[in-house]
Amino acid sequence: AAGIDADEVVSPTFVLCQQYEGRRRLVHLDAYRLRDDDEFLQLGPEEYFESDAITLIEWADKVRACLPRDYLEIELEVLGETARRFTFRSHGPRTAELLELLAKTS
Repeated sequence: AAGIDADEVVSPTFVLCQQYEGRRRLVHLDAYRLRDDDEFLQLGPEEYFESDAITLIEWADKVRACLPRDYLEIELEVLGETARRFTFRSHGPRTAELLELLAKTS
């Protein structure tokens, strides 16, 4: 939906941050290997949060104190080899509006 070629998207596990350009810039951060909030803040997430980029953070629960005041949490649960459950939770008024819009369109 952001106009990014899916073949270009890779896991940022070893790089920690990947950026993709499309109709919208997408920033993909991975906090799994980070030791603490300070390491996460060294990646400069505030710049991404304040921009119009879509910022995705894997293992965001490890850096919850660093997240913006309004964010959308997406939990992915593996139900089987080819089955997944996604749970969406808003943490603020803007993401609550997005979830309402999503519910109306699905």
